[in-house]
Amino acid sequence: MSVFLYLNRVSGFAVLFLVSVLTKILSLPWFYQFLYLLFTVPDYSFTGFISNIGMIILLSFTIIIAGIYKLALIIANKN
Repeated sequence: MSVFLYLNRVSGFAVLFLVSVLTKILSLPWFYQFLYLLFTVPDYSFTGFISNIGMIILLSFTIIIAGIYKLALIIANKN
C-alpha cells in the first residue's frame, strides 16, 4: 500500500511540475505573439474564420482546465 501512495505522490509532483511549466510558457509574451500570428493567418473564408475561432476557444478551455487541475494538485499535495 505504501508503494501506491509513494507513486501517487511522485506522479502528483510530476504532473504539478508539468502543469507549472506549461503555465510559465503560456505567460510569456512571445508565446501569445506566436499564437496571434498562427491564428490570424489571412484566410478570409467563412471556414477559416470558424476554424480560427474554434482554435482560440479550444486553447482557452485548455488554459482554464490546466489552471483548475493545478489548483486541485496544489490543494491535494498540501495534505
